[in-house]
Amino acid sequence: MTENLNKASFSRHLGERFRVRLDSSEKIDLVLIEVKGLSKPGKDPGSEPNENCKDPFTTLFRGPHEPFLKQQIRGLEHNQMGDIEIFMVPVGQDELGLYYESVFN
Repeated sequence: MTENLNKASFSRHLGERFRVRLDSSEKIDLVLIEVKGLSKPGKDPGSEPNENCKDPFTTLFRGPHEPFLKQQIRGLEHNQMGDIEIFMVPVGQDELGLYYESVFN
């Protein structure tokens, strides 16, 4: 399934809920709120992008204020993307909830 984890596959699901497995019985919902492309790294600063590198991108999810999810690999469930595992990092919070980012490169 990891070959299908690309910017386009996530972009199709902006605004949708992904269920995060906290343990064998507890799950919470996160909403995918942003998918953003990153520039491809070059070999040296200012050089041409490395064409062997896949298109890097980030995803940003919003979740509830509780529980706080520490950074780690998380199992997510989505009705169309299926079960996936991604490394998520908490990156902020506001009145709407907590935010978690994943970088794909």
